Amino acid sequence: MDILQAIRFIIQAWGELNPEVVRNYLRNVSEDICQNENLVLNELTDALRDLNLPYPMQAEEFLNLPEDNIVYKVPEDDKIIEEYLFKNTDKENMDLEEIDDSDEIPVISTSTAIASLETVRMFLLQQENAEEYVKLVGKIEKFFRVKKTNSLRQTDINAYFH
Repeated sequence: MDILQAIRFIIQAWGELNPEVVRNYLRNVSEDICQNENLVLNELTDALRDLNLPYPMQAEEFLNLPEDNIVYKVPEDDKIIEEYLFKNTDKENMDLEEIDDSDEIPVISTSTAIASLETVRMFLLQQENAEEYVKLVGKIEKFFRVKKTNSLRQTDINAYFH
């Protein structure tokens, strides 16, 4: 078993995990979490007090800045991607008219598609919160394998001679 197989087993096991088990676990550790939060909050309060600032602020105020004080908001990844992709749409539309359509699109074999899909799977496994996409890649891989199997299968004797 290699690391990739281990990761696949972990993803599969996580998908089969009963939500009730997670709920029970969180109920048991919620008290510890609250105690830890209080300890951290007390430490932060002490640190802010030790700074001897002329206008001290409470730890809760330090952690929860009001919305009206925000000077700059970092855009979300989706917004950045959207702006980047559609930044030059007019230029791209003009380029589409100039493209030579005489080139044929190459036929890609199922083996090549499966190999490329494995690259995509490796990329997704390296990303955070991409479990759903890894599952989708698995479904696509099943589709490719069925296509490959069907292309290798001889349907009847007449297909052999034609």
